[in-house]
Amino acid sequence: MASNVASESYLLIDELEETLASGDGRDCEKMLARVADLFMAGSRRYSDEQIALFDDVLLRLAAEIEMHARAKLAQQLAYVDNAPPKLIRSFAFDDSIDVARPVLARSARLSDAVGTMPRPAARIASAMPGNSKSRSACVASGVRSCG
Repeated sequence: MASNVASESYLLIDELEETLASGDGRDCEKMLARVADLFMAGSRRYSDEQIALFDDVLLRLAAEIEMHARAKLAQQLAYVDNAPPKLIRSFAFDDSIDVARPVLARSARLSDAVGTMPRPAARIASAMPGNSKSRSACVASGVRSCG
């Protein structure tokens, strides 16, 4: 049974490499969905090293896909406490508000990064409900009214 899992892992890695080499957006989107599903299925039990690996793979695939697919993934990962941190941060800085909004509004991975965000992103993040640093971050970002 262990050899089956190892064999499937190698097949997935080979397919991932082929997908990235092809540069085809649709193939990258399909692969991203598979890897994201794999992450979501076991996210609570993955080690920091495993999450870092998912982070690198998902970040690379996300760079090759269209906005609607990034927005869908951002929506899914915004609720995951141990979501891949580099991917979440890249979504927070995405040019599309449809990608950035879910993670800015909900992701626990961004709670410590508000002070390092550019002013517009810091204002959005600091105004989100449940952000304990919202008043100080709001003032620090130059917003006059934080109401």
